[in-house]
Amino acid sequence: MTVRPLENPLILSPPLLQGDASQHSFRTLRRQVGNTGNLLFIHALRRVLHYDDLVHGLQFDPSELREQHDGIVVAAANWLSPRHSFDELASRIEATDLPCVVVGIGAQARSEAKIPELQPGVLRMMKVASERSHSISVRGEHSAEVLDHYGIANVTVTGCPSLLWNLDGSRRVAKPQRQVTRVVLNSSRAAPDERLFTRQAQRVQTTRLNLLLPRLALQRNLDFVAQTELPDIYHALGKQDEDRSAKDSPAYLARVYGTTNTRDVDDFLTQHMKVFFDVEAWMRYLADQHFVFGTRLHGAIAALLAGTPAVLVTHDSRTAEMARQASIPSVRAETVTEDVDLQQIYDGCDVESFNRRVPAYYEQFAQFFDANGLKHRLPRSSDATGVAAHPEDRVRGGGRGRRFRLRRRASARRPASE
Repeated sequence: MTVRPLENPLILSPPLLQGDASQHSFRTLRRQVGNTGNLLFIHALRRVLHYDDLVHGLQFDPSELREQHDGIVVAAANWLSPRHSFDELASRIEATDLPCVVVGIGAQARSEAKIPELQPGVLRMMKVASERSHSISVRGEHSAEVLDHYGIANVTVTGCPSLLWNLDGSRRVAKPQRQVTRVVLNSSRAAPDERLFTRQAQRVQTTRLNLLLPRLALQRNLDFVAQTELPDIYHALGKQDEDRSAKDSPAYLARVYGTTNTRDVDDFLTQHMKVFFDVEAWMRYLADQHFVFGTRLHGAIAALLAGTPAVLVTHDSRTAEMARQASIPSVRAETVTEDVDLQQIYDGCDVESFNRRVPAYYEQFAQFFDANGLKHRLPRSSDATGVAAHPEDRVRGGGRGRRFRLRRRASARRPASE
């Protein structure tokens, strides 16, 4: 398709909490917080794109949008999974008749072994975006393979826009030789769920780590940054008295943290539980830490952007894919046990591979934005070597067929730490 430059697109994103979190009620936090990691990729994209209007949320009137804007940019996330639909959003985008550029969409499943079954609404939205843009930005080769399976071939493997936060990519991660004492952990637990404690659930690596990592933080007196752990967040913000479900959470949290002493848990949450609704405050905190370790993709990315070494525990297709695409230091979930040696993991953390990868990562995104007619603030680097050579930097088009599938199977055999 012929791509014309967009002068005034509307940027759509998942909703974000507005203002100071301490001023919001328990119910507002529960409704709007979602995953605080969304703050990073949404605001990073907003910083990068050279436009003024940013709409938080996915609701809009198609006719009004068409009158006021000349295109749509969608800040996407891990939407290529069976649990997402987006029928209404697809209908609204379709009704605008405007160009639509999807940025940073990715697949999420327990593994990359098979293609997820996507709902019709997601496929409809992807096909509209495919028809109305040069290409769709995906997080890695697996996400590209998923869309290819459903007949969508014009994709560009870029990674997630969150890593563009620093705009010029000049900040390097340093790893001094030292004993790490200020260590921060994170995990991927969400709303309270009794199934978390079942034997069957604990066979799943993600669920196992959702208990193991907070328990390690409590036992070792380490800070823990929460993103979706609502009961912990409410306690950390002093909001537990505003809702009955929060008042009932001490016993549940004691089980999460593996103790019968609710006072110990309360003291831990007061002293060591951190939650951020402001990206710059999050970065300032992380810049003062020695090391970050856990299952949170944006927890690792935020640390690296702040110049702090981090290791991502890859526990599903999404984290494994992004670890490869961005050369994020990582270990596989099954290697993390209750006696994990965090000093040893820090010592073996390869931040230089990440540092070397950044210029090409930025260049790939710049090329994607240019191809889709989007004005941006990224530098154009003539010496961003490795763009074509990196195994997951590809611009897809029609007719890739068998060659792509063979290449994908080969890359799937690489360990996630590469």
